[in-house]
This record gives sequence, C-alpha cells and structure tokens, in this order.
Amino acid sequence: MPGLSLTRAQACRLWGLDPATCQQALDRLVSSGVLTTSGQGCYLVPSAAA
Repeated sequence: MPGLSLTRAQACRLWGLDPATCQQALDRLVSSGVLTTSGQGCYLVPSAAA
C-alpha cells in the first residue's frame, strides 16, 4: 500500500505474528532493502521515505 508506515506493534497485529517473529520478519525485510525505517521507529517502503 503506497505511503503505508507501520510500527512493529502495528505490523504484528496486521500479520497476526508474535513480537519476536514479527521483528525477525521486519529485520529481514529491512536487510534485503524491501523496507526501511524512519527516525520515529516506523517501517516503510524506501520510495515512501522521502
């Protein structure tokens, strides 16, 4: 979804994951370049970071 920005807690609820599993997924998405993090602790698509 263009422009979507989620915190870890929001991602956990959206995906129905426990916090540890969700964090692992988010870490892999960030390390692979699919997602980036904002200064406020949100996860977003890199093109939406600007």
